[in-house]
Amino acid sequence: MRILVFTFLIFVLLAVSCKDDVNCPDKSYQLWLSIYNRTGDDIEVTLYPKQEYLWNDFSYKPGPNTGAHKDRVFIIDYDSLESWSDRNRLYYSPDTSINPSELLSKVFDSITIKVNNENNTELKFFHDYSVNYLENPFTNDSIWYAEKYETHFPNNDCENKAEIKEYIYYFEQDKIDNK
Repeated sequence: MRILVFTFLIFVLLAVSCKDDVNCPDKSYQLWLSIYNRTGDDIEVTLYPKQEYLWNDFSYKPGPNTGAHKDRVFIIDYDSLESWSDRNRLYYSPDTSINPSELLSKVFDSITIKVNNENNTELKFFHDYSVNYLENPFTNDSIWYAEKYETHFPNNDCENKAEIKEYIYYFEQDKIDNK
């Protein structure tokens, strides 16, 4: 009799815990900042995040409320768009209303990019100017391309649906100024 009652209780607990709506959040909304390399050469990216976004000397926090961290220095191969990668994503935010240049300025002080070309060109980007590049992703007049899509991040209990608004900044060969 005890075995029957115990089995029944286990069955009830499993049935209750397997409901679809148990602790599953509604769809989340995220804004992603990503960069892609269209220079014709590999590039080495060095990010200089503001102090509150630093994880340690070598990495930073790629989003709010996360224990994750990303390297501050990394390589992006030429034509990295073909190999969609988390490496290209600089930061994410639940605030989808913010301008991508404003979010970049909020998180980073500057960015340096070394282009692996015959000149070993070094591109530098600050809040109000750039060096060796005709555009600046920190300024509001820069061109960010937007993509919107839905995805999900499954875990053991939930599907975790998300609507992503990804802003992409392309580093392109014809914007490099080697003067």
